[in-house]
Amino acid sequence: MWNNFSRILNILYVVCALWACFVAYWFLESLTAVIVCGAIAAILLLLFIHRASSGALLKLPPQISFKRQASPVYALNSNAFDVFVLVSGVSINNLQELGERLKNVFASEFVSCKQLKGERISITIKCPNVCDESRFNTLFSEVMAQYSDIAFGACLYREPCQQLNVYQLAELALAIAKTKQHDPCHTLKLNQTNLALLQYSLPDMLSDLLNKQFLLVFEPVFSVHGEALLFHQVGITIRHQKIGLCDAKQCLLGCIEPDKLIALDSHLMHQLIKTLAQDPGSEPVSLCLDLSTWQSANAINELVKLVEQAGHTQVIRFSLPESVFVNEFETISAQLKFVKKHNIAILLEHCHGALLAVQKGVIYLTGISLDSDCFQLSHEQQESLLTAVAHFANQYQLQLYANGVANKYQLNLLAEHHFSGASGRYFQQGESNIALGLN
Repeated sequence: MWNNFSRILNILYVVCALWACFVAYWFLESLTAVIVCGAIAAILLLLFIHRASSGALLKLPPQISFKRQASPVYALNSNAFDVFVLVSGVSINNLQELGERLKNVFASEFVSCKQLKGERISITIKCPNVCDESRFNTLFSEVMAQYSDIAFGACLYREPCQQLNVYQLAELALAIAKTKQHDPCHTLKLNQTNLALLQYSLPDMLSDLLNKQFLLVFEPVFSVHGEALLFHQVGITIRHQKIGLCDAKQCLLGCIEPDKLIALDSHLMHQLIKTLAQDPGSEPVSLCLDLSTWQSANAINELVKLVEQAGHTQVIRFSLPESVFVNEFETISAQLKFVKKHNIAILLEHCHGALLAVQKGVIYLTGISLDSDCFQLSHEQQESLLTAVAHFANQYQLQLYANGVANKYQLNLLAEHHFSGASGRYFQQGESNIALGLN
């Protein structure tokens, strides 16, 4: 466009020079006219050469500027974690070669590998292109595939943080990985929920989950524009004698057999329907189902049938983590289509932006919910991610929600980016009022 503009200016300069010569000759009609015409032409030529050499003809007018849109890929990369990994059951002679391979796979500029005692290796990967546990497990497993009989546990974290907590969570993840018969790997994020797990005995937690010794918890999601209650997110907690209620399902799913997880989701759905029957006028609820359930056509069919028989297709919403949706889409797409066909809404939870780079299967979704970890990002990274997510949601007509809102500033930031609802500590007073029946 601007090259065409410069050509037009060139033509105008030539026309003006000829016109000036013509006017001078018309009025003077003498040798003086010739000299004046030559002088005018020379001046215009020099002016033209000076402007062209300075690039003035190619510069944008100062009043025109372009606002850089947040790229989905940039938003995704800015949301990535550092990783600390503990690998057991292997002794590697050439750690430098392993480090180079990890750099290439994770597009990282810094990887540190250290041999520990007892055939253990510690690995630190700075700023890998990874935003969820499932994706990291997949990529790291591919790198370590040449080594047999190994297990690894990893902790995803962001600076600043306590390195002791990172190490302890990696140890816990490794302990969980060793309980798996197939695919012995596990990854935990550094957050308050997972730190609470350090106080809980792993065998006791598994026993409580499988023996259904837990409580249903309804976390309210409020409108960002007021105090209106939009829906509840349903979770399960286990009561611990020291730390009280502990949310453990998402942390330990990987070390429970798929058939038991399917049975657990079925039990949760029965309990949820029974609870809703006691309060017919209740708000919509969202229940997050495990990957094993989404991969089973029979399991999804059974849950859809339960919801339809109870008359709750407009009340109960199915949800799943973003990592499951993105990484396992091919194995669950038929079930997603089946749920949508029966007019049950599907929400995407624990989102970090990976969906923006993939953009597949979005037609099955009605809304997406950002993970609370997103508020740990810097202001610039938050702005980039929220802008990209808001643009994506507007493009596909999705409702936007966010977890982990702790203050008014974060709530206003969500409102500016056209989010519909949010949950978190900021609404604790409202939650207490609801529990006491005061609202």
